[in-house]
Amino acid sequence: MKTIIPRILCASALLFSSALFAHTDWVGFKGDNQRNGRVAQNFAQDLTLVWQHKLPTTVTASPIVSEDRLIVAGLDGVLYAFDINTQTIIWTLPTGASIRATATADANHGYVLSEDGNFYAFELATGRVTWQFKTLGQQRFSAYGYLNIQEDTPIVDPWDYLSSSAVISNDLVIFGSSGHHVYALERATGKRVWSYKTGGAVHSSPALWGDVVIVGSWDGRIYALDAASGKLRWQFATESEQEFSVWLGVQASPTVVDDQIYIGGRDGYLYRLDAATGEIEWRYDMARSWVLTTVAVSEQLVFVGSSDTGLVIAIERDTGNELWRYTTQSWNYSSPLLFNDAVLFSSMLGKIVALNFSGELIWEQRLGAYHTDTYRILDENGRLADLAQNGSRHDSLYGLMSRVLASGGFMATPAWANEQLILISNAGDIYIWQAN
Repeated sequence: MKTIIPRILCASALLFSSALFAHTDWVGFKGDNQRNGRVAQNFAQDLTLVWQHKLPTTVTASPIVSEDRLIVAGLDGVLYAFDINTQTIIWTLPTGASIRATATADANHGYVLSEDGNFYAFELATGRVTWQFKTLGQQRFSAYGYLNIQEDTPIVDPWDYLSSSAVISNDLVIFGSSGHHVYALERATGKRVWSYKTGGAVHSSPALWGDVVIVGSWDGRIYALDAASGKLRWQFATESEQEFSVWLGVQASPTVVDDQIYIGGRDGYLYRLDAATGEIEWRYDMARSWVLTTVAVSEQLVFVGSSDTGLVIAIERDTGNELWRYTTQSWNYSSPLLFNDAVLFSSMLGKIVALNFSGELIWEQRLGAYHTDTYRILDENGRLADLAQNGSRHDSLYGLMSRVLASGGFMATPAWANEQLILISNAGDIYIWQAN
């Protein structure tokens, strides 16, 4: 096995305790194994920006926090670890390609999937790789005839920027791969315990319902797998159109609350499923807008962000009926944080909003393109400019996405730890607000 040695930038990295995490850590995508992004307190409207730092890369993966270590993955293929208290970098870990997956941590180790096709386990204190596992390869979704573009080669989806983040179940670490598989590896050794093949790339991050793994696939199905054995418990098929290969697939990650699963598809629906059987309990029509956010679920409401329509929508949890909507004016790829009395969303072009459960704005920040539209991607109404202005060829979409990534908006999902709100922009800006 090839050994990767991280660049140690501060000797103090060796001094971190191996004690169990405090409750204020945020050790995976959306904070826990159920992916609900729940913060067990009221939203603190009195927030002060205490740190801003720019990474030398663009970023789509979300931050995690473990014992005052902030860990961020970049599209330059590097993991960066910072000491939040001193605001200094501790170590970096370079991989062989971009990292689009959010890292996951346990007491002593972190785990992350790189687009070089390797899944890495590394020491949280030093960044040193302890083992790595080779998948069948990582790539963005592509299809013949995508967007009705007739080419002799598959067209790569210009919006597929997120990869599967691992979930930890007992002695296993479980994640999805572009090679159509869900893998379960021994945490201690990286040995494959089981793998399950789906009909498409798995960029959805799995969630746990007891001893069951729930995950979506680009084949348009949602799978429930036994966490210990990988055996199929049930599967559910979303809608699937084949003409343009646009309204198909499950790119979002599931949210598990009580005995229900909430998950959206690129078919333009948000689904609530019975966790035990996979039977549909309701679905909400998002008007052909992809659901790429992983939803947040309170005692009575489900909060979801839409892509094309640029909305935050509150849906009654029991009935599936819409209660209210709020416009963010741009795509919502970043998933929400849920507080006891509010929900926080950050949009693709840089607007951050906290809304109370009645849909009223209680806190707002305008960053990225909303602050300085250097790349001219907003129209005169402050909305995402018409794609037609960027040309009709599909390669212009890649140019648009390059400008969006550089604009300073948010594809990464925020974290909350130690009374701090932490966001990483697409342009690589780290923002930390302190609750006063």
